[in-house]
Amino acid sequence: MLDQASANSECPGTNLIVCPMAEVVALEVLKKQDRYVIPQIPRFHTYPHTLFLAAARFVLSPEYGQHNSLQDQANDANILLYLTSPTRARDPFPQHLAAEDATYQRIVQTFANRFKEWGSTYEESAETERPLIKRTSKFLSKFTTCRTPPAPKAADAH
Repeated sequence: MLDQASANSECPGTNLIVCPMAEVVALEVLKKQDRYVIPQIPRFHTYPHTLFLAAARFVLSPEYGQHNSLQDQANDANILLYLTSPTRARDPFPQHLAAEDATYQRIVQTFANRFKEWGSTYEESAETERPLIKRTSKFLSKFTTCRTPPAPKAADAH
């Protein structure tokens, strides 16, 4: 769906996502606590600060562990950690560890520490995206095929 929402004309052949519609669709996916959009974030051509913040908050939330394993959480935290310093060599993700291995918790904690340190910077950057995200979200609200329409407001339910 992200590929369909993205207009790759700016970067033909690069497989990069360059469209604000893709960011809005990805934000909707995260609101449903669906982690599968997180590995797509590095494919965005321009850094999606709002999406990064939503993903970071989700990965570090208690709700994440209700539907996902500690290994999934560590993998997603590792992806987001890499995005905070893309010039740093990316450490290989540990393989074949026990499901609750302490290594996974250390990766999550490393990302949590990095997010505490830099979170306000990302929030400031996301604030500049807010008008574009709002306009795009309003535009996309007309299109409900393959998307769940918003729940009716309490006043509309009567």
